[in-house]
Amino acid sequence: MRRGHARTRSPTRAAAWLALAAASLGSLACSRGPTDGELDQWLEEARAADREAIAAHGDDDERARWTLTIVSPGGAETELRWPELERMAHTTIDTDLPPEGDVPRRARFRAVTLHDLLERVGGSAGHRDITLVANDGFRATIEIADVDAYPIGLAVEADGHPIDRASGGPLFTVFPISAEPSLIERYTSSWWVFYVTHVLLDTPPARVRVIDERPGRDPTPHVLDEALLESLPRNQVTMGVGYRTGWPSEPVVLEGVLVRELVQAAGLVLGAGEQVRVMTIAPLTRGELRPTVLTADDVMLRPSMLARRWGAEGTAHDPGALLPIPARLGGPLALAVPSDVQSRLGDRVWLTHVTDVVVQGPAAPGASTERAR
Repeated sequence: MRRGHARTRSPTRAAAWLALAAASLGSLACSRGPTDGELDQWLEEARAADREAIAAHGDDDERARWTLTIVSPGGAETELRWPELERMAHTTIDTDLPPEGDVPRRARFRAVTLHDLLERVGGSAGHRDITLVANDGFRATIEIADVDAYPIGLAVEADGHPIDRASGGPLFTVFPISAEPSLIERYTSSWWVFYVTHVLLDTPPARVRVIDERPGRDPTPHVLDEALLESLPRNQVTMGVGYRTGWPSEPVVLEGVLVRELVQAAGLVLGAGEQVRVMTIAPLTRGELRPTVLTADDVMLRPSMLARRWGAEGTAHDPGALLPIPARLGGPLALAVPSDVQSRLGDRVWLTHVTDVVVQGPAAPGASTERAR
């Protein structure tokens, strides 16, 4: 798990991403497998994201600032700060970790169980699943039945030591696979989410804030709720998605609202040279390290949209066959942009759990929206 004091796990999600591709695509009988090139690309993106996240934060200060936000199906948010998480972490999970090569790995974790977290916000009754979201946007979904039956937890310590960022901390998902071997089949290493920041109970309603951050403008957010989003014109595109987790590898139909329609619904006008930044619940997308910024042309001249529904290829003319995008697939809102925009933004483009669309002034001289290297 950790170098030194049981620190055998590296900071990268390499194994998780590779296992994820096999696990999620394997459940889709009609899907082709990922190519070697796709696997190499996903691996490098995962490594790059983790390197940047680790370099951007110090463990001690970050742990003190860390919060966990639980989002209810109605959209209400409960924020738990680190001291409360520490007090709730009274469950010991002594378990092996998912295999990584031939290196045996075992640790004793102190954790707050997911069941106790749900009790904090009213319990699990009547709910189907929860989705854990990491600081970098990685996600995994766990069935409520398993949350209630097993002490699956978010660990704050491993072998008596805080879990540092390089080892997946400060909140690290743990499954009691030694005591309950059946969990290994359902929750591979892909589900051991690092640095968890959000717990989504079922799928929250679609809702996005449009914010005007241009100099001299009113920055009060314009909140577009599910009913308003439903009233806006719908746009469809058939494309391969980069969300990966749980999605087919062949193209799918995505339906949603164009970003320009969102800006206009908020009563804003986007001028030449201005920009629109898209943010999600994942903190990494909200900082300055890896911003996803669309140009005025991306918004006004191209079909960049927030997708709300999806379906198999061939269902474009059958609206009844399109389903809301659930939290397990990155919903209720996910950014979808055309291929030329994808190529420019690279690994910053596939955003899930979108929350904010921010209108900004022109980029500073010398700034670039090219892919970060």
